[in-house]
Amino acid sequence: MVLKKGSAVTATPTDGVAYTASAAFGSGTDIGTGEYVVYGGTGTTVTITGLEGGGTTYYWAIFEYNACTTSPDYKTNTPATGNATTLLWYYSSLAGASTLNVE
Repeated sequence: MVLKKGSAVTATPTDGVAYTASAAFGSGTDIGTGEYVVYGGTGTTVTITGLEGGGTTYYWAIFEYNACTTSPDYKTNTPATGNATTLLWYYSSLAGASTLNVE
């Protein structure tokens, strides 16, 4: 799974290259300009950390691959794609009362 902040993922993985994935956004291999590998396993969920709040949109592309050989073979023509936006929030303290507002 490749994740990018602000616009759609345009890079595709290269056959034969094993990328380093990290669920901490920005820590995995960058396969494009700001396009980070955040997951590379067989599970169905991942919790990604290090995202910016404040209504930032992140875009993903999920590429299937066959790792039965000594090097991965990626299916790049039809990745699953989508996006999600982080929540807007603000903190206020009025007359000693603290509130956290999420929109």
